[in-house]
Amino acid sequence: MQHTMYLEVLGCLSEKGFSLDELVVKTKEVFEQDGMAGFVALLLMLTDADLYQRIVIQKKAKEYGGNCCDSPCYEAHDRRPRQFRTSIGTVRICWQRLRCRCCGRVFTPLRDFMGLDRHQSKSRELEKLVVEIVSEQSYRRSSSHLELIGEIPVPKSTAHRWVMDSDCDELSFEGTKLQQLFIDGTGFKRRPDPVKDLSNRGEVRAAFGVTSQGDVVPLGAWTQASWQEIGTELREKAGSVLPLADILVSDGELGLAEGLAGLTNDQQRCHWHLMRDLDFYLMPFKMPLEKRREKQRELAGIIGIELPKEDFALVPDEEKNAIEESPYGIGESSQKRKEKGVNREKD
Repeated sequence: MQHTMYLEVLGCLSEKGFSLDELVVKTKEVFEQDGMAGFVALLLMLTDADLYQRIVIQKKAKEYGGNCCDSPCYEAHDRRPRQFRTSIGTVRICWQRLRCRCCGRVFTPLRDFMGLDRHQSKSRELEKLVVEIVSEQSYRRSSSHLELIGEIPVPKSTAHRWVMDSDCDELSFEGTKLQQLFIDGTGFKRRPDPVKDLSNRGEVRAAFGVTSQGDVVPLGAWTQASWQEIGTELREKAGSVLPLADILVSDGELGLAEGLAGLTNDQQRCHWHLMRDLDFYLMPFKMPLEKRREKQRELAGIIGIELPKEDFALVPDEEKNAIEESPYGIGESSQKRKEKGVNREKD
């Protein structure tokens, strides 16, 4: 399909004078808002007319998607106005709809020819542009950025709806073996809903992994899911790759550890939370505040000890047996001493 097209421009100039800047700005607006969008609309109308010629006149319905019955025979039905929001402006057309004389099916050749959805009102390239800009800044700034710089008026509510309707937030990591799994939650204030029994205390929970090559793999973010539901979802996404990671790094919350049980081979509690939460664990024993702070400082000192590799060696089995038989144990095994909570100082 080849056509020769000409551009005809009608200009109305003020007789009282105008500046060069005004002329440049207005000309730019005409060509960006009407010129390029109108040019695309013209190409679409030519394509629509060519499809009508091939399907109705040349009887090539089956070659262009007309498979409603064994012997389709289409005729002109009506024209419907349609418009599409794009990065070059709004493209407005009136495409032809055809009707089969045999079965009565209504067929839109141009829509099927271009692979458009039934109620699509925007181009995919505009949706991709909006999602890319929103991923770097807020919806409000993205809307202003599109309108001021790109001259694409997309309200923030519309951009938010496009992002939520897209599949850009779907994360797939099936087949990815992770070395560490990091997961945590942080609180925020939300609007309470007495009907749904929701208070103003919300929590955002996020998870990501790190591979052995140091690559970060996002796993997901949740606002109304429990740790048990998050663990179930991660197991389903992991598929056959279980355990998902070698080490789970978290703050040691009980619900978190229980909900993610079985996803990793081992777990490492955050040292900062370990020292901080010691204060809460000692409160039921009615230990004075100063004593609790002293225990926290002692624990921080133990955690902070780092021995160089050349300064320690494995203890031989003979020395282990001698330690087991020492008077400190009084013939008891190390396991029994651990159960009784007997701690010995180590040099």
